Amino acid sequence: MHKMLDKLLDHARGSTQFVIALNLDIRGFSHFSLSVDPAQSAFYIRQVYRRLIRDYFKSASFFKTTGDGLLVVFHCDEESIASLVNDTIEKSFDIISKWPTLVENEPLINFPVPQHIGIGITMGTACCLSAKGKILDYSGKTLNLCARLMDFARPSGIVFDQGLPYKLLADVHQRRFKSEKVYIRGIAESTPVAVYYSEEFTRISPRFKEPFDEVAWETESVSLTVAEVKKLGPKFYHDLKLKPIDSKEIIVSAKHPLVRNGRLVKNAHTDHSVTEWTYSCKAGEPRITMDYEALYQYLKKANVPERGPVSILIKYPKLGGIESKS
Repeated sequence: MHKMLDKLLDHARGSTQFVIALNLDIRGFSHFSLSVDPAQSAFYIRQVYRRLIRDYFKSASFFKTTGDGLLVVFHCDEESIASLVNDTIEKSFDIISKWPTLVENEPLINFPVPQHIGIGITMGTACCLSAKGKILDYSGKTLNLCARLMDFARPSGIVFDQGLPYKLLADVHQRRFKSEKVYIRGIAESTPVAVYYSEEFTRISPRFKEPFDEVAWETESVSLTVAEVKKLGPKFYHDLKLKPIDSKEIIVSAKHPLVRNGRLVKNAHTDHSVTEWTYSCKAGEPRITMDYEALYQYLKKANVPERGPVSILIKYPKLGGIESKS
């Protein structure tokens, strides 16, 4: 394939096209890929791509896989805009509703799979790189914005901006969206812009409602050994220094030495995503409650020795300059 691309690049030319761009991301794919065999992960993502391309996006002009998602581009003209916009939204909702069971009929997929996806959509101009009638790639602000909008669609759902005309949507689709003003990194960092999000599935994080120069990230760390993790048991509290802007954006991880064939690998570490924790805030005091018993079982399975070091990292968004928990 790379040889074909190399030959086509000799004849490649750029042109401006009016497009609708859709970016789809499988939520939790990184964690999923660590929990299954690489062959299972590869088979799952292959079947997902096949279903999306064959059943939903046959009319697309261009596809690009993104590792844990898919970029889809539709070339559109004035006569087709209204129908294409509504068809794209309708199919996006259908994908979201059917996602947990999208590939359930595959007999080789007998393991838990990701349950949510986020979709960003926008419309505008893009640079199309093509050669001998084949589209090689698309680039430009429209595609960059599409990727940013996809990140807003959490825990799942659809987000689009004003580039995709809301008024062109059928009433049945309009009723499923709400509008919110947000800041977008690299695009609208100091002046907010309006986006539309699927109210049923999506919650716009508060951190996107603050200018980027006013939002910062706090990281708190705790150093332990595996033996100390074992002693802390299923419930242990960590009081946070500051109150997070959005508790749903808190990231907890455990960094520990990499063990291979029963031996520590020199200068190598593993960052384990910790999911067994809860957040609470009583009387203005933010707190993380950790399940260290679950973490200990993971470390034991990873063959980390009892005296092995473990760093617990708690990362969360804060307003820049905050000095207190109030």
